[in-house]
Amino acid sequence: MIRIVQGSGAVESSALLFPRNMVLIGGVVVYIVLLVGTSVLLKRQVTTELFLIVGWTTLMFLELNALFAQGQFTKLTVIALLVITLIFAIVSMICYLLYYLSSSRDRGRRPRHARSAFFCAALPGTWTR
Repeated sequence: MIRIVQGSGAVESSALLFPRNMVLIGGVVVYIVLLVGTSVLLKRQVTTELFLIVGWTTLMFLELNALFAQGQFTKLTVIALLVITLIFAIVSMICYLLYYLSSSRDRGRRPRHARSAFFCAALPGTWTR
């Protein structure tokens, strides 16, 4: 992760699609909002999955931004990949919430949606094969 952030810092900032600091600050803000939203509003425990989802998304945005600045991708390609990354992040959040919300409602029993939450979480892994 450190190498990705350092690498994105080595790119000429005038060639970036959006400012690097905006991506990093945006990632922190999104994490805090989701942390408060899931823990305070939805009353569920905080786990590392939330950090991993937001961290992965932020790193992907940094990578795509740097690759665009280096001329590796066109603007249209980067925007398409950013949208795909955002879709994966949203699907990951849905799986995250589906699993933990179903397990918190059914204390002491097998959660009703545990099987669908498991397959939902496993699905992105099948797309890469």
